[in-house]
Amino acid sequence: MAKRHKSALKANRHSEKRRLINKGNKSRLRTALKAIRVKIEDGLVAEARSALPQLYSVLDKMIQKGVIHENAVARYKSRLTKQILKQIPSTTSATPTSSANPPAV
Repeated sequence: MAKRHKSALKANRHSEKRRLINKGNKSRLRTALKAIRVKIEDGLVAEARSALPQLYSVLDKMIQKGVIHENAVARYKSRLTKQILKQIPSTTSATPTSSANPPAV
């Protein structure tokens, strides 16, 4: 810790204040990521999908606060969305079986 100069003392106070704020923001980020990852692992796809917009909001706020880089956030969003979509059972088939439009002969 700085001992003599006023500017050094002030810088130390400021840096300690910022450290505590950043610590809280990082904790909030990790908690949000963990919550959605647990939902994905437990197979709660509907809950994970509904929680995704809130996670996106937290991630975007962390970019603005300088806690995490924009590219890292894009990577998180992409990977988590991919994991959720992978667990959704596909209900559409490759060929439609509708008799409304029979094939032309």
